[in-house]
Amino acid sequence: MMRLELELEGHTVQFLSVNTPSGLETQASLVEKCSYPLFQDLEEVDLWGLMNGGKDDFYIYDADGTLARYYAWGTEPALNLSTEEGYAALKDGILGVMAGAPRATRATDVIEDGGPQDAEGDAGEPGPEPDLDAEPEGEVLPGDEVPEDAGPEAG
Repeated sequence: MMRLELELEGHTVQFLSVNTPSGLETQASLVEKCSYPLFQDLEEVDLWGLMNGGKDDFYIYDADGTLARYYAWGTEPALNLSTEEGYAALKDGILGVMAGAPRATRATDVIEDGGPQDAEGDAGEPGPEPDLDAEPEGEVLPGDEVPEDAGPEAG
């Protein structure tokens, strides 16, 4: 919905999502609902771990593929997309990156406190910050490449 909204406003964006390794059995139902690419993480790949991320985290990339914003679940701004505030905060983050807002050099440049929520929904201890300057690790599987002309992405 947000992708379409942004496109109707004249912005070119791409979204993708990475499903948790434990969610393999629910992948088919997600594919039916998603209008954007859904990648399946596997325990042996551990993409979430490689990105120092977790469930419901958001990463926004510049048009050149550089990570510009990282929002960890359970931190401010709260990005629960089921609320108007969360939806607006993510959209504002995407638009800010597209407008050339300064890039974050650390997660704490964007998020001041908190960390991923645990299974009960309670905020846990802050996890390690993603290294926004690190080269990606791990194997890239055929079809996983992001086009070089990709716009800002969230997922």
